[in-house]
Amino acid sequence: MGRKPGVQYRGGSFYRSDDFSGFTVRAEDTKELWTGLIVDKKIWEPRNTQDFVKGVKDDQSVPKPRPLPPNIFDGPIYTQLTANASVGATVLTVQDVAGFTANDPIGVMMNNGEVFRTTVSGTPSGSTITMASPLPGPAASGSDVIDYQTHIPPLPYANQSTA
Repeated sequence: MGRKPGVQYRGGSFYRSDDFSGFTVRAEDTKELWTGLIVDKKIWEPRNTQDFVKGVKDDQSVPKPRPLPPNIFDGPIYTQLTANASVGATVLTVQDVAGFTANDPIGVMMNNGEVFRTTVSGTPSGSTITMASPLPGPAASGSDVIDYQTHIPPLPYANQSTA
């Protein structure tokens, strides 16, 4: 670090090397950055205030949470006959009676390709469904039995007042 040519002597002054540019600068014309580097006053910057920001915990809990209602199957329920049903039959033997309840509108696919519509008489039990009307034609084993009733239970908070 030599002196700059043609620069006057100043008593008590000395030269420093600018850490950014590498130029020689008088000590009184330099400032120290927050990182400890010595730079020319012209390019000195204060520390960014965003460096002092502290994170705040974000509470994302829900006040008075309610559990999700159960999943509701909305639509027809299908099952199949496990035994042939003859003309005039009122009892059907099916694979599964889950979802079938008393007075539900049902349809039975007959051998001629038509759907016979009636209602369930009484509560289905085991693997049998009793129909309110007799079957007008035969239905083979494996034919579809369709429950057209949509079972939507009321939501647990539907009847609560907001007052």
